[in-house]
Amino acid sequence: MKNSNITIFAILFLVAATGCVKEKYVKPMSDAAYATADRVCGVYRLVSMDWSGEPVDLDGDGIAQESLWEECLAGEHLGLLVPENHIIEWTLRPIYSYDAPGNLGFPFFHGDYTPGVESLSYYSLHLISGEMRIFEDGTLDLQVPAYQEESSHWGVDNEECGIRDITVSWEPDGDFLVAGTTSFRDERTGESIEGRETLRYHCVSTKEKKKR
Repeated sequence: MKNSNITIFAILFLVAATGCVKEKYVKPMSDAAYATADRVCGVYRLVSMDWSGEPVDLDGDGIAQESLWEECLAGEHLGLLVPENHIIEWTLRPIYSYDAPGNLGFPFFHGDYTPGVESLSYYSLHLISGEMRIFEDGTLDLQVPAYQEESSHWGVDNEECGIRDITVSWEPDGDFLVAGTTSFRDERTGESIEGRETLRYHCVSTKEKKKR
């Protein structure tokens, strides 16, 4: 009787195992979509910063640099600590499902101050956030709100902290272009200077690529 039970158990096990073998794994996305996902995910580094407005003094040294890059990275009152080597990086995690969009986000320099209040005058990094989806043909779709507002002045009505006309685009060669219109306070004059800022983030590592 004991051997009979063992035999029955073995038969049931083989039937179950056979059923598992017949279960075919279906990829959640197409090969073209996977290829795009692998190119998009990774570690991105800020490599350039263009500014369409007039030169502005942000670090309080009395000199308005032509390069917004130098002004932003030289300041002593950044809202977010920038490493001494002046490297700003952001990681995009891989997405491998049509039903689950990935999070999109890149740091963006913007003015953060209250007009007429010198003690609340500085600039900071705001995370431009949105979602990214990949279609079956491998097309990348980026959804980013056209306007985002950020202020670190609790309880203060601050209309100078907004970032509007935001656009984010991806170049298949490995770069993201993040642009938006914002205003900075010129430390020399106390006046608001508006312009369009464009940041270029370059992929420096694909260590986030999912192994399949």
